Amino acid sequence: MSGRDWKYFWFGLPLLIIGTALLVDGLVETVALDVAPVCAPGQVVDCRLHEQVTVLDINVQRHPPANDYTRSGRGGFYYTWYVHVQLPDGSTQGVQVQDDINFLLHFVGPGEKLNAELWRGRIIRMDYSGGGIDIVLIPEDSPEVKGPEHKFWGTIIMILGGIFLAVFWWPFRLAGRS
Repeated sequence: MSGRDWKYFWFGLPLLIIGTALLVDGLVETVALDVAPVCAPGQVVDCRLHEQVTVLDINVQRHPPANDYTRSGRGGFYYTWYVHVQLPDGSTQGVQVQDDINFLLHFVGPGEKLNAELWRGRIIRMDYSGGGIDIVLIPEDSPEVKGPEHKFWGTIIMILGGIFLAVFWWPFRLAGRS
């Protein structure tokens, strides 16, 4: 076996490790969130806390399309909203959400009350009901978003690492037969 073939091993092994770590992280986050109970009075650790928060301000950033595919049907532009809210204890949090259809701008403004779900000290979901419409805002760093992303990319990276390791191992297997 030539020295060049080792590149497959040294490339495949880290991919396999990184993919496994991402997959496990995604599974742990989503399972922990799925089994977390609603907080009892006075409990705030490893449970889902429901609070009413007040919108302090909303900032928007418009992003051009990355390619010809149009995500929103409106010329391909999509929007990232930065919503800053105040919790009942007086602390503030900023959350980043995607809103391709601009509902947020038309229905929610400073001073508006939103129902928020907190888990491990951060907002993982906000709901707005009013004016005959219901809006659910899920922050981009929520386990509901990151968990499936980590599981998907972890699986893809693990498969790539496995392919590189198989390409590395195949000549050893063939050499053992002769």
